Amino acid sequence: MILQCIFYNVRSILSHERRCRLANFVCITKPNVFCLTETWLTPSVLDNELFLNGYCVYRAERPDTSSHGGVFIAVASTLASFLVDLGLSSPRVNLDHVACCCTSGNTKILFVCIYNSPARSEYRLTSSELSDLMSAVAIEAENYNELVICGDFNMPDVNWSAYSSDVNYSSTFLSDVDNINVEQQIDF
Repeated sequence: MILQCIFYNVRSILSHERRCRLANFVCITKPNVFCLTETWLTPSVLDNELFLNGYCVYRAERPDTSSHGGVFIAVASTLASFLVDLGLSSPRVNLDHVACCCTSGNTKILFVCIYNSPARSEYRLTSSELSDLMSAVAIEAENYNELVICGDFNMPDVNWSAYSSDVNYSSTFLSDVDNINVEQQIDF
């Protein structure tokens, strides 16, 4: 079975109108899995307020009321899925990533959705924290047939077609990604 997966940086689904637009988009496209970054959701917003009937929702957001960040993976309830804990101990690293397992036939797929704040943000992961996150993904991925990582890493200095950057932070990230043997599937 081929899964239809969608990734989108929504820049907030806090308002009722934006949640309705998301629900309509999902109803029309009917993805098996969709991942969102910058949901801006808070723990006070319940899953049933997202109007996503027929989906299991896995999300992580900042515990405070800051109006940014947040990640989200929704898996069609026709597929078996469960939340995956990557075993990271840093509270900062746990803010803006979520992982889940989705099973399609005999194939176990690890989906990881990550939002890394812009360089000027207090929520920006340090190079070491980002490396720890990617290492944890690599270790967990050994238990799966496939790995899908999506997200907004806020690295405008990366030349994705050349897979290079002159900025040390981004170069380290590219090296970490290369070490877990994944490749960019979407070109900008």
